[in-house]
Amino acid sequence: MLDDSPITTLSKVIQWLDDIFDQVDECQVIAFDHRDVAGMNRELGFDNADKLMAVSSEIIRQELACHWDVDFKRLPSGQAFAVIKGCPSKFTERVSDVMQRLKAPLEYHTTGFGATTRAIAEYPSDGDNAQLLVLKLEEKIKEYKRRSATFETASLATAPSFVTRQRLQKAIELQEFEVYFQAIHGVSENRVIALEALARWNHPEHGVLSPLYFIERLTRFELIYDFGNQIFEKAIKQLAAWRRNGARPDLSMSINVSVLQLRNPAFFRFIKSRIEHYEVPPECVQIEVTEENVQCDISTRQLRSITDFGIKLAIDDFGTGVSNFRRIVDIQVDSVKIDKSFLKDIKNPRSKDIFTPLVSLCKAMSPRTVVEGVETEEQRAFVESVGANAIQGFFYSRPAPAAEITIDTLK
Repeated sequence: MLDDSPITTLSKVIQWLDDIFDQVDECQVIAFDHRDVAGMNRELGFDNADKLMAVSSEIIRQELACHWDVDFKRLPSGQAFAVIKGCPSKFTERVSDVMQRLKAPLEYHTTGFGATTRAIAEYPSDGDNAQLLVLKLEEKIKEYKRRSATFETASLATAPSFVTRQRLQKAIELQEFEVYFQAIHGVSENRVIALEALARWNHPEHGVLSPLYFIERLTRFELIYDFGNQIFEKAIKQLAAWRRNGARPDLSMSINVSVLQLRNPAFFRFIKSRIEHYEVPPECVQIEVTEENVQCDISTRQLRSITDFGIKLAIDDFGTGVSNFRRIVDIQVDSVKIDKSFLKDIKNPRSKDIFTPLVSLCKAMSPRTVVEGVETEEQRAFVESVGANAIQGFFYSRPAPAAEITIDTLK
């Protein structure tokens, strides 16, 4: 049953919580909040925004109710509170699963608006009354938003034209998005074995802009499919040109693909047609899907249609999501790319103790393990010592346009 009657005030939430606390010795309280309520009201209208918040609240309630007995309330502002009595096992992991569910476009609307922040507090350890606990939750949500803020609270705040759908649509039409390439260096081969295609926006007024300025908004405005296809074709066309000019026959191109592209039934037909048009062997093309997106509702059949054609599949940003290893085993993975965050504190012995078995796990899942973010000689030597197959990072090369990459480095 959809929660169409939100509780009216925060004071009533506090009273509701206090009533629960009188009946239990301990419980977990979760607060969920929408990242951009003002944007939802502006783009969808107040009525539609409220309906969307009701849908996301119902998703939260249903997802949590699959595992526990849940008491649930929401406010008109979009905030929602859930109470789970006791301290159940795997609690944090289950909440993370809910957040992953909400990152996908909601059924009611495909703008990508959703409840994207959450905070957890325990009664009575985090507060022995509802008012203290709610204050604690609000502090955590503010900190969560502050840490996760990127361009929306920084550079884009001074460049509002960047965030409009019309401007991004124009950028696609005018081919303003370009492809930069970063080398992936084979350890045993001691040479470049692949290149990753990375999108940049060549803005006529603001210069070359990184994906932080546009990927999230392209997704929100439902432009990511046209954008992604354009980047894919440019990358394949460039690989074909390098092959004609003497690049090694087995040089491969790795291209990031969004979950929305993979869900589109026309996507496979598109990439197959481009690969055949430019006469590039399918085995020289690799699509990268983040670990997080592998857990989404992309069917194994969709992925197998791609890999059966000969295209390789890589799991990107491995180690940052909640892995379903059965899911990864069910699909044919050719590369696993370990997220660069694991190398930041490599001088810490504990970090090394974690990194080494992580590489072993990746090697068991796929023929190639790529470590991203290698910037120093110390990091390079360590990565090689633990048996990774390939290295990507500033130590070997920075992303660069095709004109700056010499054919000799690709032979």
